[in-house]
Amino acid sequence: MVRLADLKKRRTEIEFYLEEYDAWRKKLYYTKLNQPKQYNNFISRNLGGRSERAWLHKKEARVNHLRDNLKHIEAQIKQKEFLQTTLVTLAVASVVILAGVLLVDAPFSFTAANTAANEILIDVPENQNIVTAHLFFENSNTLSCSDVKLSIGGINMPFLTENEIYDENGCRETDIKFSNVNYNIKDSIYEVTL
Repeated sequence: MVRLADLKKRRTEIEFYLEEYDAWRKKLYYTKLNQPKQYNNFISRNLGGRSERAWLHKKEARVNHLRDNLKHIEAQIKQKEFLQTTLVTLAVASVVILAGVLLVDAPFSFTAANTAANEILIDVPENQNIVTAHLFFENSNTLSCSDVKLSIGGINMPFLTENEIYDENGCRETDIKFSNVNYNIKDSIYEVTL
């Protein structure tokens, strides 16, 4: 497989040769028209008995072949540059999508987080299997501490309450105990609401 740098180098060489050839050809025809003696001397030295027309035709055929080769090289360069750009774009897009999927706690749920007065978020590391958290509620309207709701990503989870403390408005403090559904998978954020 030819590298992009090699193709660009070959393209530069061919372009330089074609520019030199065009300059030589203009000079040759200028000499033929304005200085016929020098032109005839040049032809007799370089042709070696061959036909002038055949000699020029052979040079033109080589130049036309180089021009075709240049078009082919330019097409290959364009294709390789497009492919490289596409691969880089796909790699960046893959990294962005992968990062987004890994950083989302509840993938594809698209639910907005509301911040109610009686809402508590519990951050649980992935290596913790059984979670016990002490909760304190400022404004509780719930008569029983077992009426709280524990959820992750909008899915209600089973739990136990211990050491419940009540005041005249209802549940004030409690310990909540539950099993981490994402144990050894990923860190999780559980939501407790009254």
